[in-house]
Amino acid sequence: MTNKPSDEFKPITYGRRKDGDFLQTLIDWSRINTIDDIFDFTDNEGNQYKRGIPKNKEELLALKELVLHDYQIIDIPDEISSLVNLEVLDIGNNPIIALPDEVFYLPKLNKLYLYGINPSLLSDSQNEKVAELRKNGCFVQIGDDIGM
Repeated sequence: MTNKPSDEFKPITYGRRKDGDFLQTLIDWSRINTIDDIFDFTDNEGNQYKRGIPKNKEELLALKELVLHDYQIIDIPDEISSLVNLEVLDIGNNPIIALPDEVFYLPKLNKLYLYGINPSLLSDSQNEKVAELRKNGCFVQIGDDIGM
């Protein structure tokens, strides 16, 4: 099974804001994709973390962990690059059909979870960036591949 776009499965278009408000674009995207406001979550193994995305711009800009696994997200907006404080990005177990390069250039990123996502989804340049992230000590999980 591949995660390639098809005529029957297309990304939701949330549109670029003409006012250049990157944070509002992310909030709009989260609403369209019915992503919860940030909340405390405990998984089946007892791990606790915050899940969802804040709908407040100040909280969003300060966000260090963005946990969005299992939301049925098929696209990630380029505006994710505005989350300059992000250290952990978990977008695993989503039917993502394309990842923007911006995901791999978050300045403080030290954990990137793309589990359950087809590794062939990544471009050659993105695979090179993954190797560079791992070389610099970032934990990256793509598909079933785990590495630093």
